[in-house]
Amino acid sequence: MMPICKARFISSSRLLGEVFLNFAEKGGDHLLKRMITGIVGVGLIFSVVQGENQAFASESKGTGIDAMPDDAYVSDPESIFYPGFMDSPNFRIPALYYTEDGTLLGGIDRRIGGPEDSPNEIHAAVRRSLDEGETWEDEGILINDYPDTASNIDLAFTQDESSERIFALSTAFPDGAGLMGGFGANTNKGTGFTTIGGEDYMFLTDEDENEYTIREDGEVYDEEGDLTDYSVDMNRDLYENGEKVDNIFSETSPLKPFETSYLELYYSDDEGESWTGPIDLNDQVKDEYMMFLGVGPGNGIQLSEGHNEGRLVFPVYFINDNERQASAVIYSDDNGETWHRGESPNEGRDVGDGEMINENDFTEQSHELTEAQVVEMPDGQLKLFNRNYSGYAQIATSFDGGETWQEEVETEEDLVAPYSQMSAIRYDGQIDGQEAVIFSSANHPTERINGTVRAGLIEEDGTYDRRAYKIFV
Repeated sequence: MMPICKARFISSSRLLGEVFLNFAEKGGDHLLKRMITGIVGVGLIFSVVQGENQAFASESKGTGIDAMPDDAYVSDPESIFYPGFMDSPNFRIPALYYTEDGTLLGGIDRRIGGPEDSPNEIHAAVRRSLDEGETWEDEGILINDYPDTASNIDLAFTQDESSERIFALSTAFPDGAGLMGGFGANTNKGTGFTTIGGEDYMFLTDEDENEYTIREDGEVYDEEGDLTDYSVDMNRDLYENGEKVDNIFSETSPLKPFETSYLELYYSDDEGESWTGPIDLNDQVKDEYMMFLGVGPGNGIQLSEGHNEGRLVFPVYFINDNERQASAVIYSDDNGETWHRGESPNEGRDVGDGEMINENDFTEQSHELTEAQVVEMPDGQLKLFNRNYSGYAQIATSFDGGETWQEEVETEEDLVAPYSQMSAIRYDGQIDGQEAVIFSSANHPTERINGTVRAGLIEEDGTYDRRAYKIFV
């Protein structure tokens, strides 16, 4: 029998110390990301100021402020990404991460071609603060900048504490590919890789549909297995006889990749000042029936408790064989060298009335779980907070580090949230002597308005006779 960890969310409380809060309105131009220091009233409501297409700019107002003590501190609003910065008119989908050495990384989609999702000219970018958000470096840093309408979209960060290597996970599309225009209109089912001699290689095609593969050291082979004059480097730049001729993700490349989504990993060993990548993960974690496997934007985590201590975990979601979305996590047990995808909470999920569904072929929109954030409980169990269509947060529980999930996904009716990305983080401190989870979302069942922050106190209550636990408010 296993102990049940529960989080009782409270309408108002005091948060002592330093708290990072994330709210992103994914479907619109307004974004909010705040760092709040000191004592914060839970239920605090935020709204974006200073116009459209800004990220990390906010002002506090509403009932949450009224509940705060007289000596509470709220920082002044500051625009970190704004129209014109880094020569971009639009910024969306922020991520905020505080490193082991105290660097604050603000990640963002730098959307040059407009606020829309892919296909679009979208670059993964970072801005750093070296004094815990008091000031920010003058220049932003590009993690990657594919040409034309090739894109990197939706960032998430985590860090391996043993090496202090920082990882950034992003979804990439080659030119012309993406989910805008409807599922399947600009992207196809598949990984973009083929297996030859037991090894997986990315394949390319030319205008005559001849197939090529990128082998070891970036050498390109034709479909007869002969070495060509082409080669491809880590940045996906294409060379012919050693001379750069294009980028394989561009509109004009003579050799093009399969038109689908690519899950890409980048890493930094210098506090986000420079980045190495992309490292393709499709061949490790994407299935051929998926037209899309993408990032749950925000943060990943490294597990600190239990059998899977040290495991790196990122939330992801994918489109199944019936064009329905399902969340999951990918994880690494070797410090980010190799990765695996766990089952979705929709695999073997009990949806009521004796009906069980599976991740790759369920059909109902009401059962979709999409962008998610993952939190570790004090005993090592995981809680996955899922975007969905119910009007509330839906929470899945794993007892094995995200490999499998409890068959019941709980609808938490005290956590109101529309169909929009939400944030959940483990609070690095205690509230009234208890461990806590900080949850933020738009506070409306259908509209992306009234961004609200709540604290949930973690409690053990009862036992569970399976391999997983429950969470409740």
